[in-house]
Amino acid sequence: DLELALKANDMCNRLGLDTLTTGECISWAMELHEKGLLGREEADSLDLSWGNGDAILTLIGKIARREGFGDVLADGSRAAAEKLGKGMELTMQVKGLDIIMADPRGLKGFGLGYAVASRGGDHLRSEPFMELSDDPKRGIEMFGVPEATMRLADKGKGKLVSYFEDWNAVIDALEPCKNIMQNMEILTFDRASQVIDAVTGLKMSPTEVRLVGERIVNIERAFIVREGIRRRDDCLPRRFREEPLREGEQRNGLRPGADARRILSREGVGPGNRHPRQGDPRRAQPRQGRGRPQVFEEMRIKVLGASLRSSRVFSPFPLH
Repeated sequence: DLELALKANDMCNRLGLDTLTTGECISWAMELHEKGLLGREEADSLDLSWGNGDAILTLIGKIARREGFGDVLADGSRAAAEKLGKGMELTMQVKGLDIIMADPRGLKGFGLGYAVASRGGDHLRSEPFMELSDDPKRGIEMFGVPEATMRLADKGKGKLVSYFEDWNAVIDALEPCKNIMQNMEILTFDRASQVIDAVTGLKMSPTEVRLVGERIVNIERAFIVREGIRRRDDCLPRRFREEPLREGEQRNGLRPGADARRILSREGVGPGNRHPRQGDPRRAQPRQGRGRPQVFEEMRIKVLGASLRSSRVFSPFPLH
């Protein structure tokens, strides 16, 4: 129902609501209702039958005003499941942030990106669109691994995601539109180096520009670890790991329930196993998701490295 979708999207924009989380929360509530787990008496007497447009539009307003059942949904599906004491297994979120509609069972790089993103299930922290090309030549060119840029392959995704995490961190720091600058491959590390020089006079090589992105990613990780996030939280929703797709190229396939952060840290590690275009792998290889202080010091984050050495929250030991 395109008209309904446009109306709902317009309402969210005018009310200052995140369209992705709002849609996920309402669809989660509707699925609960369909499964007989949520009665009308718990949802302000609304008919939450799947696709009921009137209920959807009503709930958007209630969420914005934190009114009635809208207040239950206003903090995302995980928080709503905690408030109601049910439905957690049906939520589509990572670290409390609801994910987009792109199914990681058919987009392996995106799936890894959702799992390890510092902000939760955020596709914009890496957005490894290159795997949509299904072009093994790009994988070889960029990472030395043909499968890295093939959406249904698992191999090379650590290299793919770490590269795009660094790239997006740089783009976010420079504040242009990510969809244009990244998805259209306009603001590469080479061009970012030239732009920084032209605007500020700072001389930075493309490698140094990427290092800035890597520092940002690792500082974000250090922050969320301090707040209690661990490797066990770098995990996709259960349904993606246990329920296969019923149709398409990936039917009967699953998004592996592998340790997502271990994938990031292991790929490219070791002499002779690093492609010259890849740069360093994700070096803050964490034990239980916690960074190595010496790595932060190598990345010129000396204050953070010293802080980590004096804190029991972080492990000074390598993963392997």
